[in-house]
Amino acid sequence: MAEYIAGMNYELLSEAVLKLAPVCEHCDEPKTHICLEKCCTDHSVFCQLCEVKCHLSHRTNKLELLFFNRKKIQDPDEYIVKSLNDVLGFIHQAKNTVTDLISRYLELSECYDKNIREIQRLLATCDRDAWYDRLYTTVEAYLIGENPLKQAREEFRKGLAKVNIHRSKNTSLDTTINLMKSSE
Repeated sequence: MAEYIAGMNYELLSEAVLKLAPVCEHCDEPKTHICLEKCCTDHSVFCQLCEVKCHLSHRTNKLELLFFNRKKIQDPDEYIVKSLNDVLGFIHQAKNTVTDLISRYLELSECYDKNIREIQRLLATCDRDAWYDRLYTTVEAYLIGENPLKQAREEFRKGLAKVNIHRSKNTSLDTTINLMKSSE
């Protein structure tokens, strides 16, 4: 059995609604029904006897059903506020996540820019003299008898002056690789 406002049962509530409800202008009976349709919001309370044809196929109900015990149902306004707060919290969390991701991607993008500049600088200053090929060819030409010792010694000395076995390590590339590994 449903519990209504002030702990009343349905019969007692019905009697109270009959006494409190506005009176129909046509039949002087109480208007005890409510239309739930949006198009009827200006005249939602109506007389079941006289105005039922105006609300044919509409969702309607008795006024008594508005007065269930509040402890048994959730207040629609509270529900809306709670739902909106839940959605707002979710949106804030999503925005913070996106902001954090964007920040990480911008940081990675800056590393890529730094690496691009570093590689372009290395390419611009790269020794295109091919010291190893020239040194190898000098020794090979001497060994097979194509170059005399004096010429081979001179070319060998010039080639050794350009030897660069230990190129400087490119630390900005290491930073990018480490950043990429940490974001996986």
